[in-house]
Amino acid sequence: MKQERITINGLIEEIDFEVTRRRVHRVENALVVGIAGSPGSGKSTTAEVLMRKLEAKGIITSFIPMDGYTYSSAVLEARGLLERRGSIETINVVDFINDLYRGYTGFESFFVPRYSRTLGEPIAHSLQVTPDSDVILTEGNYLLFKEEPGWNAVQKLLDISVFLETPKNIREERLFARYEEFMTNEEALNWLKTVDTPNADRVDSSIKFAQFVLATDPEENDALMKKFKPAPASMLRKTDTKPVHTIS
Repeated sequence: MKQERITINGLIEEIDFEVTRRRVHRVENALVVGIAGSPGSGKSTTAEVLMRKLEAKGIITSFIPMDGYTYSSAVLEARGLLERRGSIETINVVDFINDLYRGYTGFESFFVPRYSRTLGEPIAHSLQVTPDSDVILTEGNYLLFKEEPGWNAVQKLLDISVFLETPKNIREERLFARYEEFMTNEEALNWLKTVDTPNADRVDSSIKFAQFVLATDPEENDALMKKFKPAPASMLRKTDTKPVHTIS
C-alpha cells in the first residue's frame, strides 16, 4: 500500500471526494475513517475539526470513539488491569468492532459510549450514530494493530486510515498536563514511563499500516475550530476538566 503525507485540508478533500463518489454510484454503506496515533497525539481534537468541517460541507458524520469501549473500573480491577487503563487489553474490541460495522451498514440508529475523564469510566449511550451518516469517524490508539487478537478486523473496516504524527515532547507535555489534575508529579512521571511510553512505542510501530500520515499542528487546529459556531460536533469534545482517572 502506498502511503502519503497529507494535511488536514487535504484529508477533508479526500473524504469529500469519496463521499461524492459513493453518492453518484449510490453506495449505501457509510465511509469509515479512522484516526490512529500515540497517546497525547491530538486524535480527539483532530476528529472534532474533521467532523465540524465535514458537517459544514453537508456531509453527515457520526463519531464512534475507541476509548468509549474501555472496560469499567470494576472489570479492570477484577482482571488486575486497573493500573494499565488505556493499554490495548483494557479495550473491549469485540463491541467496538460490532458498533463500527453497525455504523458502516447504516441499518439503524443507535448510541455508542464515550469515555469520561471526570468519572474515569465509559458512559453508555452517549453519542448517536444515525443511519443516514455519510461518514463514520473513529479515533484511537490501536486502530491499525494487526498482531493482537481481534484488532486486525478493525483495520479491515477502515476505508481511509490516518496516522497522526506528533513529536514525542509535545505528546508528553499534553499528557503530563492532563495527569497533574489528579496525580502528583512523581505519579504522573511514573505513569508516563510505565504505561504511556510502552503504549506509544507499540502504537508508533503501526504507522506503516496507515494510508495517510498527518503531521498535527495545534495552532492550525485551533484556528480551524474558531471558524465554527457550536454544533452537534461539540459532543466530541471531552469537556471533563478535572479527571480522576485517565485514558490515553
